[in-house]
Amino acid sequence: MDPFGSSHPEAVELFRSHFGLGGPRSDLDTLRLILRHYARIPYENISKIIKVAQHPDLEGKFRLPQEVMEDHIEHRLGGTCFSLTYFLEQILLASGFSCHKAMAHMQAGENIHCVTVVEISGDRYLVDPGYLLWEPLPVSTERPRVSYTPRGGVELAYDPIGRLFHLFTLDVGGRKWRYRFADQAVSDREFREHWIASFSKPTMHNILLNQLTEKGQLYVRGNHLRLTSLSEEKKANIRQDYHYEIHRLFGIDPRWIEEALSILKQQRLEWRQRKGLGLG
Repeated sequence: MDPFGSSHPEAVELFRSHFGLGGPRSDLDTLRLILRHYARIPYENISKIIKVAQHPDLEGKFRLPQEVMEDHIEHRLGGTCFSLTYFLEQILLASGFSCHKAMAHMQAGENIHCVTVVEISGDRYLVDPGYLLWEPLPVSTERPRVSYTPRGGVELAYDPIGRLFHLFTLDVGGRKWRYRFADQAVSDREFREHWIASFSKPTMHNILLNQLTEKGQLYVRGNHLRLTSLSEEKKANIRQDYHYEIHRLFGIDPRWIEEALSILKQQRLEWRQRKGLGLG
């Protein structure tokens, strides 16, 4: 199935009905409302690890809007930046917004993150479900713009020399650079190619979860949990109660977690075997 062959109206309607949203509108208040509800869908790669491993065919590896929404309702799952950005774009387009996808570059590599830029009455706004921006952030070449969430501040600044926008987070740990992007629309074809490349990126080698709550940002990488807010940062090692803690914090059934861990364990074993044979 071509993931870009449909506007996915059934998934959009399921999103609206599940969160009790009204019909299509394309004003700033509606954009805020959509993002607040969409932020309840977590960033997680558990479902992606499982699906990529289970489907030898390329098309079967994509998690499209209907699957993302159904899995969220039934299993509290979400997706990674590609599936979340693509689904959000479908919701916004169906609501009448003018928007486009753009690729972003992080410290770990180029074109490994993606964002959406929305235009309303001549003004542009950054929305980023992968990085949990639940407020539209004005895209301005004139001065840095700052928005606040329970995790702290988010700053978007323009570099006129490189003609790139840079996103920083502001919290108890200080000001940290996160990614950069050019406000240029990426074609569906190119977006699809980067999505395919993500199936074998380092972010698939460990479990990652990310969600914004009223208390701050919950972030899990491997065995490490971090809760970040504007006033504090708490860290914990959850290795001993891993399945329980992820279920408690994110509501994801331990069976999904165990399946993803089993796949990762098998992949590490195969990698060591190839390395021992001098094959990689």
